[in-house]
Amino acid sequence: MKTKTLIITVVVIIFILIAVLATAYLKPYYDYNQDKKKAYDKTKTYPSVLDFKEITISEINNKNLTGNFNVEAFVIQKFVCAPCSPYMFCKICKPDGILISENLIQKGDYIQLNKERIKLLDLETTNPNQFEIGQKYKFSIEIIEKEKVYSDKERIVLKLIRLLGYEKLI
Repeated sequence: MKTKTLIITVVVIIFILIAVLATAYLKPYYDYNQDKKKAYDKTKTYPSVLDFKEITISEINNKNLTGNFNVEAFVIQKFVCAPCSPYMFCKICKPDGILISENLIQKGDYIQLNKERIKLLDLETTNPNQFEIGQKYKFSIEIIEKEKVYSDKERIVLKLIRLLGYEKLI
């Protein structure tokens, strides 16, 4: 009788242990599939444009500006980092975002892209799929300067650009 009870107890403990380990092992795959679903979401995650002074991308790149501004530009490229399962080795990718330009540049026109380099701007976004490539938008942005000090002689000033809102233009 004691042996039968002991065997049943051991089987139940093994079953519980297998269930716990299976859950721990399969949860990352569930999360991975949820992330894949987000990749096709086109939901707008920013408010409409705000009432700021309008400037060009060239001004942003050439002048030492900080503050809030509006800029009109075409979306010419989207960057979406593919979801990665915790059990896989994935390459490091650029943060999710869009590349905008004052002029419409056709996909694959790298000669024009190099000529327009001064008129390009990278914007990190929470969901790049809410933007259409080739579409013109008005963006409300915040330009922040952040200084990184590495030593007494080495200081780098970074220009961070944060998207605050946008509207599709016709």
